[in-house]
Amino acid sequence: MKHILNLILFASSLMVMQACGSKSENNAEASVAKEDSIKAKNKEVKLTLDEKRVQLDKETAIREERRMLAMEEKIKTSATYVDSKGKTVYHKAEVDPSFAGGKDAMMKYLNDNIQFPKNAEAEELEGTVFVDFVIAENGNVEEVNVIDAPGEEVDQRFRDEAIRVVSAMPKWIPGKQHGKPVAVRYSLPIAFQIR
Repeated sequence: MKHILNLILFASSLMVMQACGSKSENNAEASVAKEDSIKAKNKEVKLTLDEKRVQLDKETAIREERRMLAMEEKIKTSATYVDSKGKTVYHKAEVDPSFAGGKDAMMKYLNDNIQFPKNAEAEELEGTVFVDFVIAENGNVEEVNVIDAPGEEVDQRFRDEAIRVVSAMPKWIPGKQHGKPVAVRYSLPIAFQIR
């Protein structure tokens, strides 16, 4: 009986050792797989600045297309909306508002006034912010905001800087409907790229 009890204890200890061994082997395999996954992610993350910029341009084009389609849907349902002050604002007017001096003057204004956030530059972050605002009947820039669609989150430092610069813009030439100045909603993409 003593011999059978020793045999059972020996078999039990072998099973425990084997179970522990297979767990450590599984843990080792899982650890290796985890390291491989981390290495693969690090390779993905280590894109060159040019590669990041190409990827950013593609994402921006997709976002811009989505925004245009959404705007077209809004226009189909209603050409105007009433803002929080009770003022009628057009989604699209017969004559769109324009920056005084044209697009080249607007690009110069943006290039001269946008300050790339220093800590974002150190982190090699880039991004495109879509700023929505209203050009009032008198040409003033009003209701400046950044509204990201789901999955379009942009660094808050870029958002803040874009809002600051657009809010400080000089008067525009207002949009017109039936020959009269009207308030028109406008969307402007602002790209933050490391120079």
